Amino acid sequence: MECEIVKAMPDGSIIIPKSISAGIGIHESEPLMVCATGDEITLKLIEAEDKGLLERDFSPLWNKAKKKGITKKDVETEIEAYRKEKRI
Repeated sequence: MECEIVKAMPDGSIIIPKSISAGIGIHESEPLMVCATGDEITLKLIEAEDKGLLERDFSPLWNKAKKKGITKKDVETEIEAYRKEKRI
């Protein structure tokens, strides 16, 4: 296992060292799943075949949202507002 120390940026972003990202095949704009458990954060590279699984896994939530008239744009707007609020 390769480990390096990184620092969180003011906006909460973290740069994954190139030696680690290249070692597991992460490319720019590649989707990653981020999970937090207690004081640990796990990143998982989402493989092409996994992308369909994510859509399937979240589809019941999107179906519920659609019934209530909530769009993906609405969700993105709320997420952005929450992030701005937390930066205060």
